[in-house]
Amino acid sequence: MVRKEQSNIKAILDSDLEKLLKRTKQYNAFVDGELRCVYCGTTITVDNISIIIPSVKEGIEILNFCCDNPVCLAKFRNEHE
Repeated sequence: MVRKEQSNIKAILDSDLEKLLKRTKQYNAFVDGELRCVYCGTTITVDNISIIIPSVKEGIEILNFCCDNPVCLAKFRNEHE
């Protein structure tokens, strides 16, 4: 018998992404192509966004992003196991 690993996938709608980016004051940076993948530096777009990584720095909530590159996704998984 093969045991399958179960994972929970959290998703966000495009309209919710816009609200989230506006709440963290990163919406304009997203629209202007200024947000980058934390692993490879690729510009984050609607087409390649894969993971949103929330963090708090100096009491301010910001979002970091991971693109859909398999190498970047593997780095994220390794850091968050």
